[in-house]
Amino acid sequence: MKKRKPILRGLLQIIPVMIGVFLGLVANNWNENRKINKDKEALGDLLSLELNENLKELQEVYSYHKNVQDSFAVVFDEVGEIPADRLSTFWYGMRPPKLKRSCFESAIITGLLNKFDVNSINHLNETYLQQTNIDKYFDKALSSFLNLDMDQLDKTRPMIRKITMILRDVIQSESILIEKIEETITSLKQ
Repeated sequence: MKKRKPILRGLLQIIPVMIGVFLGLVANNWNENRKINKDKEALGDLLSLELNENLKELQEVYSYHKNVQDSFAVVFDEVGEIPADRLSTFWYGMRPPKLKRSCFESAIITGLLNKFDVNSINHLNETYLQQTNIDKYFDKALSSFLNLDMDQLDKTRPMIRKITMILRDVIQSESILIEKIEETITSLKQ
């Protein structure tokens, strides 16, 4: 009977310590989850801001590309050749969109992207993949454009044909990306 008292006393001393450790772990876990949710919310806001900026840039460039395509068609139908002075009234170069992706890259590096739901992650990945594809296409298109025979530039027909073909693809890709960005922004708001 005397042996039971020290064991019982030891257990009574250990139980409050165990409860204290358990409560400490619960509080720490709660605090960590709160911090992660706060970081996730801030990241969602930053991603939405970055995507809205990209959307604005893309809509401006899309409008320019559409205008150039329409102008080429009208002027080309009227004249057959586009005089250089008339070309400069609507042609200001290829104007690739300057799309940002730093916030998305930060989300990947920090691992916070994994805290979003699968649907949002999928939308983000598709959107930024489409942005990358547009960047690559513009690199190839600009390279192709720069490889035109400079001796032939007095005849604008081959140059216009090439630009028109490139613009058709660019406009279609930009249209798809605009839709994807809008879907992704909506997905992040949910």
